Amino acid sequence: MPTITVKTASGADSGSLDLADAIFGIEPNGPVMHQVVTAQLAARRAGTHSTKTRAEVRGGAAKPWRQKGTGRARAGSSNSPNWRGGGVAMGPRPRKYNQRTPKKMVRLALRSALSDRAAEDKVIVVDSLGFDTPRTKDAIAFLDAVGAEGRVLVVLPRDDEAGWKSFRNLGHVHVASPGELNAYDVLVSDFVVFTTATVPTTDEVVKPKRAAKPKAAAEPPAVPEPAAAAPAEQEPVPVLEDPAVDSDGDGVVVSPAHVAVLRAHQGRGVVHHRRGGRGRRFLAAAVAAQGCRSRRRGRVSMQDPRDVIIEPIVSEKSYQMLEDGVYTFKVHPKSSKPEIRDAIESIFGVTVTKVNTLNRKGKRTRNRRTGGWGKRADTKRALVTLAEGDSIELFEV
Repeated sequence: MPTITVKTASGADSGSLDLADAIFGIEPNGPVMHQVVTAQLAARRAGTHSTKTRAEVRGGAAKPWRQKGTGRARAGSSNSPNWRGGGVAMGPRPRKYNQRTPKKMVRLALRSALSDRAAEDKVIVVDSLGFDTPRTKDAIAFLDAVGAEGRVLVVLPRDDEAGWKSFRNLGHVHVASPGELNAYDVLVSDFVVFTTATVPTTDEVVKPKRAAKPKAAAEPPAVPEPAAAAPAEQEPVPVLEDPAVDSDGDGVVVSPAHVAVLRAHQGRGVVHHRRGGRGRRFLAAAVAAQGCRSRRRGRVSMQDPRDVIIEPIVSEKSYQMLEDGVYTFKVHPKSSKPEIRDAIESIFGVTVTKVNTLNRKGKRTRNRRTGGWGKRADTKRALVTLAEGDSIELFEV
């Protein structure tokens, strides 16, 4: 533990004092002190520097001269960065330079700086200043008596008004309270002067460990929980009775395959809207005929086959692909090939040998009323190849 001689205001010895080894006796950590001092100096910067870009400079709206025929270089605006009085390209803008420094690193830097000054005998401790009234001449005599030369850091209590006012007119002296002590002020000073009342202790610089919380003497009596409310009755899910539905008389009949998809969605009493013309309204017709509730498709989970397969695709091209055992389905845009294969096998009870997917971007559409342009939703189709001997009855006409 380092020991230092305590001096009086006149420079005479008045005793000795044992300094805390955890503050004045550690090995200085240079990289930590550098990082903390750099962050402290960066935080002092105002960051108010600013320049105007070519969009902020006044004027420059008109073309200075015509493009050809003048013999001069072509120019489109007088606000260009290569013009005198024009905007500044990539110039400084107002910003903050603050750096986040951990509290443990700040305390370690302060202890390292104090240990470095103590190792070089640059730390002075006095019993008291002895200033009755503020007087700069007394402050100069005090520094000469204790041998403090160059830049000096004086640490005084906040209530020592005479001491603060005595040193404030000296440009090479910086006065700080114990709570304002930091690594930069210690390192930038040649001498550090403490009084016996302001010498830092272990509890002030080194964060003490938290004491363990005392155990409770007895646990409070358990409060009985209120009785759970009876679950609300759920609306009965409609059941499809007739697999063939022709609601609008246009010859489009819902097939058993469509009914199978619809039954899979009926597990929660929910089906999806289907928009389209003739030959593509089979699912909507089945919903209207059976009175099922519906909702728009949204983000759903891929853990259930009912969320993967939306509906079969009925078109002229899909008819031709049936001869090769390839069936076309509209699937969820976020579904993967293994999820599509498992969903088809779970719903229709067949074996899938191959799955190909096709992502189709929505076409641009124009609103006839407002004239604005929009975009239809993106869709995803799956081309499913079944094992030899397996088939799915898609529709009946």
